[in-house]
Amino acid sequence: MENDSTKAKLVLDFRDAPRPSLFRQLGGNLLVPIGIVMTLGCYAVGLTTMVTSRPMLGQKMMYARVAFQGMTVAAMYYDLQLVAPPSR
Repeated sequence: MENDSTKAKLVLDFRDAPRPSLFRQLGGNLLVPIGIVMTLGCYAVGLTTMVTSRPMLGQKMMYARVAFQGMTVAAMYYDLQLVAPPSR
């Protein structure tokens, strides 16, 4: 029979483990989160301006949203294909 002290030693405590920074978690590419924030910002402003009777500004914001969305996808492609080491 195992006593309680040996069971307690088998449980790992992850609260004290060092956590990587946000920059490392993103792989060093800050263009992706910046693009996501800009896309969401343009989307939110575009929807509110379309509702508040400023359709021309809303249309411009939707065009900007598409541009930021394309830049974000290009940054993700760059990060996955060109920066990431080949896995063999």
